[in-house]
Amino acid sequence: MPAKMFVDSTRDESSLRVGIVTIMISLQNITKAFGDKVLFDNASLMIREGSRIGLVGPNGSGKSTLFSMILGRAEPDSGEIERPTKARFGYLAQEPETVNLDKTVFELATELPEDLKAAEQALHEIEQRIHQLDQQDDAPERSRLLLQMGHLQSSFEMLGGYELEHRAEEILCGLGFRVSDFKRPARELSGGWLMRISLARLLLLPQDVLLLDEPTNHLDLESVLWLQRFLLGARGTLLLVSHDREFLNNLVTSVVDIDHGRLVEYRGNYDGFLEAKTQRRDQLLAAKKNQDREVERQERFIERFRAKATKARQVQSRIKALEKIDRIQIETDPDVLSFRFPQPDPSGHRVVTLEGVVKRYGDLSVYDGLDFTVERGERLALVGPNGAGKSTLMKIVAGVLDVDKGRRTIGHNVQLAYYTQYRLDMLDSEATVLENAMRSGRRHSESVVRSVLGRFLFPGDEVFKRAGVLSGGEKSRLALVKILLNPPNLLMLDEPTIHLDIQSVQALIEALSGYTGTLITISHDVHFLRQTVNNVVRIEQGSMRRYLGGYAYYEEKWNQEQEALLAARTGETTPVKPPPVRVAPDTSKSDPTAEATRGFKSKEQRRQEAEHRKRNGSSRRKLEQRLHHVEARVVELEAQQQVLVTVLEDPETYTRAELAQKYNRDLQQLQADLDRYNAEWEDLVEELDGMD
Repeated sequence: MPAKMFVDSTRDESSLRVGIVTIMISLQNITKAFGDKVLFDNASLMIREGSRIGLVGPNGSGKSTLFSMILGRAEPDSGEIERPTKARFGYLAQEPETVNLDKTVFELATELPEDLKAAEQALHEIEQRIHQLDQQDDAPERSRLLLQMGHLQSSFEMLGGYELEHRAEEILCGLGFRVSDFKRPARELSGGWLMRISLARLLLLPQDVLLLDEPTNHLDLESVLWLQRFLLGARGTLLLVSHDREFLNNLVTSVVDIDHGRLVEYRGNYDGFLEAKTQRRDQLLAAKKNQDREVERQERFIERFRAKATKARQVQSRIKALEKIDRIQIETDPDVLSFRFPQPDPSGHRVVTLEGVVKRYGDLSVYDGLDFTVERGERLALVGPNGAGKSTLMKIVAGVLDVDKGRRTIGHNVQLAYYTQYRLDMLDSEATVLENAMRSGRRHSESVVRSVLGRFLFPGDEVFKRAGVLSGGEKSRLALVKILLNPPNLLMLDEPTIHLDIQSVQALIEALSGYTGTLITISHDVHFLRQTVNNVVRIEQGSMRRYLGGYAYYEEKWNQEQEALLAARTGETTPVKPPPVRVAPDTSKSDPTAEATRGFKSKEQRRQEAEHRKRNGSSRRKLEQRLHHVEARVVELEAQQQVLVTVLEDPETYTRAELAQKYNRDLQQLQADLDRYNAEWEDLVEELDGMD
């Protein structure tokens, strides 16, 4: 009979602890299968509070299923999962969620979860009741309501309720939205941009546990780097699935590998995981070799003396010992692709030349007099902020986008393939995956083509699927395989690593490492760029700048330039690092028009002031709410302070020196918090007086 499938525990009372580290989530002896396919077989894992875990494994190994079980949306066939009931779980799936497409970008991003909506409504109702009591002068009831409001405001503040609009603007801009996009209806956006809104809503509120399934799939490079900085500064526990090796390296503190139904945790980043896994496999191989040698020796003894009565007891003893041995099993790794991709015919020295190119979209000028040259053998990465014109430039070079003015010249014997616009047109929807790949234009054996397809997530019988039933990602991967089996001498790849797992990205890197043609690429995958390009072109505000080196060289030079620019602006000799991405709004500044008017006021002055108060009623309510919250916190802190003072006045406390030191530190912290809240109270009262 299977064990209990799902157990809830509270963080305060029943959270599991190992030493002093809180275990947020515990999976014990989990088994999960779909038909004959076993994803997890008696697997266990403990997820510690505050850890940042990268979840890795081959495509189809069960990463998304594991997320579903942790969230309680799916149950294991057997085993037990424990998690705290009061924790806030945020989840980003690979596919966009269903949203109201009539709402704007900003409305969707700031849409509150049900608990915050309820808290906001309760605050509003209490505020109305307090206002009514002001007229009735019911002091005890008013005090009770103020205390209740203080608790609600404290919870609302901890969840970021008062900072929503400011933080939403910051996060949306970080994820590539322009301010002009905020009021656009969601129905005008592609699925990729809807995914960005879902991600923004998750990041807007603090989460105890954040589960992200390929969060960088629909981001550009600048947004990926922003997201990386954001997550590094965020609190809580992070579980991350990503094909972006550099993203994993910079974020995770441990890696959990789904290894043939087991969950094996490795401390460190992704590169450390690869090294540790190799060492672990080498150790297992050595142990298996020793075990096999010992088993063979015992079997020889049994075979030799089986028929001798004088050795019968020893033979039986060794037979039983062999039966009890836990045989070491070494799972076979997937075959490594050892295929040399065919090389293209050489092109002329000048591959593409753009002269005086002008490109506009309505009133928006993307390029105005652009000159751009690509020479044979260059491997260019186009980088720059969202909307700078990277994809526009690639489409102009590929000839799929006309220019308003200027000239595009293609060099001698240039054969071009553009991976985005061209990829779906090159597939026969009625033919199978294998048939499409075999029609690449070069003759390859079926075994070679199937090996390549396997590296790009078409294993086994998957190659017999009709291309017409494939998902968008599968069609993209198949088109990429066709290009690699018969590469042109000018290869243009726009985000080629989307829909690939880490192993497939590495296969693509290996394929391109021996490519002798010219490459132009746009990618958000830093590891891919570091391994494949030798020049970087940064595009910004209609102009471009070349960095004559690989991506690592560009990173170094760009960071130096930005630090020098920041130092020049701040007047500091030592460059100052950018501030953390999470910045609370400054609520201490009052509206400059809200000034007290002294002396006698005429009827006209009083009318104007009344109109002014009406216009600023919303601002006043927020100030009053904050004031009530601060007053409640001061009362709470003073009560805690009195308790600590009483404890420290007791001589018995000092018999335990470490405890006494802790109480003294706590008292100092309480005093600092009291000073801060009292100062804020004075500022708020002064600001409200000014509004009066």
